[in-house]
Amino acid sequence: MCKRVNNVFFSVSNSNVVCNINEEETVVKTVKQLVTLLKQNNITTNNSNIFCSSSVEFCEEDGMLAGTADVLIDEALVSI
Repeated sequence: MCKRVNNVFFSVSNSNVVCNINEEETVVKTVKQLVTLLKQNNITTNNSNIFCSSSVEFCEEDGMLAGTADVLIDEALVSI
């Protein structure tokens, strides 16, 4: 039997982090929201392919302070 691998893709749009899990998109504004979303979908670094758009690195172009999106995502991932 094959294990299901989750596909998680992070991007930034309109000053928010967008988390796409298996093609279902959710906008999050806080680490707590992202941790809850990841846990609800049973996302771990062991069972998921996790990718980030370049918009995360250049989040200031979408209205966020530089580095904010990276920090939010990193803090969430270490909390799951």
